[in-house]
Amino acid sequence: MNILINEIIPLLKRVDNTRYLAVNYHNIAMIFMEWEQYEKAEKYHQLAISLLEKHPLLNIEDQYQEYISYAKNCLYQNKTALAKKVLNKATMLLPKTRNPRNYMDYYEVEGMYYTITKEYTKALQSLTKGKSLASKEKENYPERNFSLRIYEVFMAKKAYEKALTVMQGLVKNKPTYKFSKDYLTYYRGLSETYNRIGNNKMAYAWLKKYTKLKDSINAQEIEHKISALEVKFKTTEKEKKIIALNAEKEKANLSAKNSRLVSWLFGIACLFLLVVAALGWLFYSSSKKLTVQKDLNHRQQIEDMDRKQQIKIVQAMLDAKEEEQNRVARDLHDGLGGTLAGIKINLSHYATKNKNNDSPELHQIIDQMDGSINELRRIAHNMMPEMLLNFGLEESLSDLCESLASEKLNIDFKYLGTKHALLPQQQISIYRIVQEAMYNAVKHAAAKNILLQCSQTGHIFYITVEDDGKGFDPACLAEGMGIRNMKNRVAYLNGVIEILSAKNNIGTSINIELEVKS
Repeated sequence: MNILINEIIPLLKRVDNTRYLAVNYHNIAMIFMEWEQYEKAEKYHQLAISLLEKHPLLNIEDQYQEYISYAKNCLYQNKTALAKKVLNKATMLLPKTRNPRNYMDYYEVEGMYYTITKEYTKALQSLTKGKSLASKEKENYPERNFSLRIYEVFMAKKAYEKALTVMQGLVKNKPTYKFSKDYLTYYRGLSETYNRIGNNKMAYAWLKKYTKLKDSINAQEIEHKISALEVKFKTTEKEKKIIALNAEKEKANLSAKNSRLVSWLFGIACLFLLVVAALGWLFYSSSKKLTVQKDLNHRQQIEDMDRKQQIKIVQAMLDAKEEEQNRVARDLHDGLGGTLAGIKINLSHYATKNKNNDSPELHQIIDQMDGSINELRRIAHNMMPEMLLNFGLEESLSDLCESLASEKLNIDFKYLGTKHALLPQQQISIYRIVQEAMYNAVKHAAAKNILLQCSQTGHIFYITVEDDGKGFDPACLAEGMGIRNMKNRVAYLNGVIEILSAKNNIGTSINIELEVKS
């Protein structure tokens, strides 16, 4: 929130970027909604909508998502009239969007509206449509969310048997990933439903499961809090010891200085005037040196603070860029990719229906569509590989090497000594660093062999990229956006980078050391 309000928003206002200013107002509103501070969220929803409606051609997808989120925020505040007005605006934009997820969001908010206004039949129609679409798209979590809302409608209608069937299905059909707090809701719902039906035995059984799971979650949360307090306590104790040692050191230095001063005064008492002059000169010299040293220290502190602030700003921009790449990659893959695939299928059906299977022009168009779909997937994969999200850093780097290798280029990849999983943001930074280094080797060095080696010792992560291509003079290297981003990511991880190469020589070696946490 601090980065969005105090860093990103002022920059976007300065460069007058209307679209991203609206997007970030939307992001702030969503954070307030997560905190259940709906009145504060409403302020930023209105700011985003005012910008998007002044420039309606900026991005229909952004405008639709903002209407849906604002309508949901209004419903959380029980402002049904305003929610209906905003939902009608979203209805007009819905056919212009191409993402099936947009229809799921719409049916969810529409179902919430009809539930609050007690139009239960319409609510069930909307929620059932949303659940069917989620099932078709294999979106497990939205499908379960729709089922939960259908359960709430049945409970409101006092159709307890139907509500029980829905809740039993939620518990029975376990997802591939499990959220304990979701099961708290399911167990509590089953207990309440059995109680309403009059089956006290089953109500008590599910209540026991609910209580046991809740106690387990509470115990885990307490354990995490105790661990955090223990770390904080140990850190405080270390800081106290450091302060005490520094105080003792300063006291010892002061005592030694005083002892030397007394010895000097005692030894040359007969030369009082000369001593006074000498001490005056020494005092002046010491004061001057101390002043110079303090000034140097102050300048160094200012430079360190500026450097850290620059790294934070650059990282914030890189994070924003990474997030935008993820969103664009998803839109390309899910939106445009689906559209191209649909066009290809329609062409194939047209060829079969009209018996044009032997038409070389039609087959050429279908082959071109295949190439376009593969190229689109490659672009989306490069912007944010699914391997990194699903299987981790090692598999993603291996996939990158396989994608760059060819008959003319051999890539040897080694991944050694990494026993603990890294933080997601660190994995993304390491992947982007290696990606840039490999792309430079392939694009500029004309190499036949490339060695990529990654290893980890403690909290230090090592990267080595070597090739047998054309060398260059690192001192004359013109830093483009890629090299600059690579160095910024290394600096953010408190790392160092070394580039070994020479003009008119064969081979380049890049060695990188990064500080990481598991």
